Amino acid sequence: MISRKLLLVTLATLLLSSCVKSPLIDRTYYNYFPFEVGSSWIYLLNDSDTVTISIVGDTLLGEDTMLIFENYDGARTYLFSTSSAYYSLEDTSIVGPNGEDIRLEDRIFVLLYEKPFVVGNAWDDYYSNVVPVGEDTFWIDHSRTGEVLGIGDVETPAGSFQNVYSIRIMDRRVIGGPDGVGDIFTVKNVYFAPEVGVVKELITVDIKDSTSSGVTDTTFTTKLELLR
Repeated sequence: MISRKLLLVTLATLLLSSCVKSPLIDRTYYNYFPFEVGSSWIYLLNDSDTVTISIVGDTLLGEDTMLIFENYDGARTYLFSTSSAYYSLEDTSIVGPNGEDIRLEDRIFVLLYEKPFVVGNAWDDYYSNVVPVGEDTFWIDHSRTGEVLGIGDVETPAGSFQNVYSIRIMDRRVIGGPDGVGDIFTVKNVYFAPEVGVVKELITVDIKDSTSSGVTDTTFTTKLELLR
């Protein structure tokens, strides 16, 4: 039988331990997504140019509210948040044989980040579509996987950041039609700091086009580091 004294000591220990949070658990309470309309981040692009990414507004799509990000090249991206994840809005289209716009992804939500970040967690999403145009058929296979690789310190021109999560996103879009197949494969390593957001990105894009006349393969890389 457990003695009264031992029981009291055990209860006191449990109570004390419940009041002391583990540093690992604490990290999940940090805000790694300080995304609000009006927020902006200034980055050093490929060690030379200075660029800005801003949240310029939000918009409704049905009953969903999405944040509108404006990139340094003028392109806009849309993120939709739930309590457990962030989704990006995809709208992929190609030009048809008669110059018409063929939508292969028409406002499709694809999983981007699962929340909260925990090292070792991984997620994936997939979408496919087939669009007949006259006697031709166009199709898309879009897959995306994400993984939390680790947590540590990161140095940027803006300074040193601690408790930074490194996330790897692999995105692949294979688009086919009567003239051939295009394969766009993007690997993005993103670094999130608490209360700041993205402090660094390393992006590699490989584009391979296969047609009856041959195969072309183009690869380019982009580096973004927080400047201020």
